[in-house]
Amino acid sequence: MMKGKRMIDKDNQHSFVKTYVIAVIICIGFLAFSLLFIFHIMRLNQQESANYLNESAQQSQTSVEKQISGDFQTLDGIAECVGDLDVLNADQIGQLLKRINDNNVFIRMGFADKNGIIDFYDINGDTHKNVDISREYFFNDALTGKDVISRTVEDPINPGQYINYYAVPIRHNNEVVGVLCAVNEASVLRKIIDTPVFNDRGFTNIIDSSGDIIMRSAQTGERYSNVTKLNELGILSVGEQEKLNQALKEGKSLSFVYDSEDGKEMAVLEPVGINGWFILTVAPQSIVRDYYNKTAIGMILIVLAACLIFLYLLYHQSKIMSKSRNELLRAAYVDPLTGQRNNTRFRIDGEEVLKENKNAPYGIWYCDIKKFKFLNDLYGYENGDKILKCLSDILLDHSRKDDLFCRVSADNFAGIRSYHERVELTDWFNELVWEISESVMDKTRHLPIELCMGIYCTDDQSEQLTLNDMIDRANMAQKSIKDQVGSQMTFYTEEIRNQTIKETEMEALGKEALEKEEFVIYMQPKVNIQKNNIIAGAEALVRWNSRQKGMISPGEFIPLFEKTGLVVDLDRYMFEKACHWLRNYLDAGRPALNVAVNVSRLGLFQEDFVEYYSGIKQKYRIPDFLLELEFTESVMLDDSSTFKNVVEILKKNGFRCSLDDFGSGYSSLNVLKNLSIDILKLDILFFKEGTDLRRERVVIANTVAMAKELNIKTIAEGVEDTEQVEFLKSIGCDVVQGYVFSRPMPLMEFDEMLKTLRGRSIDVLKD
Repeated sequence: MMKGKRMIDKDNQHSFVKTYVIAVIICIGFLAFSLLFIFHIMRLNQQESANYLNESAQQSQTSVEKQISGDFQTLDGIAECVGDLDVLNADQIGQLLKRINDNNVFIRMGFADKNGIIDFYDINGDTHKNVDISREYFFNDALTGKDVISRTVEDPINPGQYINYYAVPIRHNNEVVGVLCAVNEASVLRKIIDTPVFNDRGFTNIIDSSGDIIMRSAQTGERYSNVTKLNELGILSVGEQEKLNQALKEGKSLSFVYDSEDGKEMAVLEPVGINGWFILTVAPQSIVRDYYNKTAIGMILIVLAACLIFLYLLYHQSKIMSKSRNELLRAAYVDPLTGQRNNTRFRIDGEEVLKENKNAPYGIWYCDIKKFKFLNDLYGYENGDKILKCLSDILLDHSRKDDLFCRVSADNFAGIRSYHERVELTDWFNELVWEISESVMDKTRHLPIELCMGIYCTDDQSEQLTLNDMIDRANMAQKSIKDQVGSQMTFYTEEIRNQTIKETEMEALGKEALEKEEFVIYMQPKVNIQKNNIIAGAEALVRWNSRQKGMISPGEFIPLFEKTGLVVDLDRYMFEKACHWLRNYLDAGRPALNVAVNVSRLGLFQEDFVEYYSGIKQKYRIPDFLLELEFTESVMLDDSSTFKNVVEILKKNGFRCSLDDFGSGYSSLNVLKNLSIDILKLDILFFKEGTDLRRERVVIANTVAMAKELNIKTIAEGVEDTEQVEFLKSIGCDVVQGYVFSRPMPLMEFDEMLKTLRGRSIDVLKD
């Protein structure tokens, strides 16, 4: 996986984990808060359930009391009527009770004398004579003046049915003379205590003050079928038992919890206020707990599900954000072409590496591919990008721990490489050159890929420098060998820096010099050796008369201006100055004179080149073909087809075009064949670099001859002795330019020379 991608993934993973941990903590906190809230609600609901149990017991107590009280009121009224009779005749009372009982709810009613003998009259009309109730507690309690209701018992007259006996005293002349006894079905009270409690899982019983169970509800169930006393329901703590005994004794309400076989039970005791009876309402504590446990579990599951959904959505959102962040980070920190670090990220990471390894030696390098623009034009931009990607992959393959690199721009790469000895860096560079050449070299065209690299070594550091400063120094070193042939690598030195500073200063001075017109024209005459050595024209050459540094040679500033692009402005400056001088020269009535002006290859490929030069020519009204534009043959390497088209347009616009330095570089006969140039300038290198004078002269002679056949005039420049002049004259060369006749001279001096000669021959200079 690529380092750039690993870098982004690491950042994303750290951010994602951090976000997720925070989210989990929030969810846990939310879940804990929810649980606390649920437990709080459960406690509140338990209290509500206890209140509900109390309310159920109170409702049952109220209903039972109301029912019994109502029945006693009815019986008390009847007893009062009976007691008001003048004569208490048993038969008479029986007939009265029979009539009364036909209109009330009691199933049986009768009058018992003090001996406890009673005749019962059923609601259906049956009579039960001489029933002895003298031993029944309710009868004896009634004789004492009390209203009494019995516990539930089986009906002796109708076995299998259960009844309650009501007994109230009958008073005659304020003396108890008997007992009015009525019978009611136990179902009347049972309907009251059968009211559902907690969906029939609870029950209500009636007990007396001694704790005996008087009546059971239907919900009591088989588990308590054999229980007859309150203390048989379950186990109470000592404290709870004392409270219960006290409440039964004093007829007070009480809520308590006891342990049964099935667990804890909640119970509420409510006094009925009659006969020392109590309503006992019981419900398993688990009913409340189970209900709220289910509620709690349900709520917890809901909260947990919400948290999980939240975490899932967060995870999904994080993935989306991570993807978006990846794209943003790739746009911010990854080079789209190579897939590796871009310049911004490289400088961030590079500073960290150097900071963490202060004492370790590193080579900070800057590299590019030579003539990459030419390769782009030759192979196309798509293949040019493949070359850059290939170089990036090779750099990655050769990277070691802590090594970093990036593509700065176009074909420029920068990086950091660790080393122990500098020879390691040299070997590494040679490996890169070999591998990139083997990978992408065009074998058919024999065009190798050449690298140019400058390296700044941190062990040379004498001052505190930032990574940017080190890269700048590596770039200085790289530029210092840019023009050397083949793949080159060099280490930064202070001499390189000083030279770079000098060139930077010169560049700044150059811009200022153009504004202040410090550049002046020097003319070098061109002599027609076929016409008795008369001056046929001149070449306008630039000299820099600096106010700060004095006269500066073209060899010092022209190469620099070509690198910085300032040569374009200088070309145009010189051309306009030459046109201005020529216009004044012609306006003075002087004879026509050909003036040649140099054009750099950078100036040639400006979009407005033809328009600008043609416009200046028109501005100064220079007649056609007096102006000659000199191009070096190196422009052929950049774009021969464009150059050919420009030459044709210039000739239509009244310019002469010459090819300078022919034979010094990549010249071939194709130049003569394909270009419609007017003048061919032979370079002096033809005369100096050869070892075989005869063969050399054969080549020159045939070149001149072919040029004549193509109607191209020839000029030999750099000629320094008369022997060369005689040879050139003999082979038909048209013009000679060189020290043999004249050195370049200021315009005024050249003008004076023309005035003095007045068309006469110029003599060769004596040594």
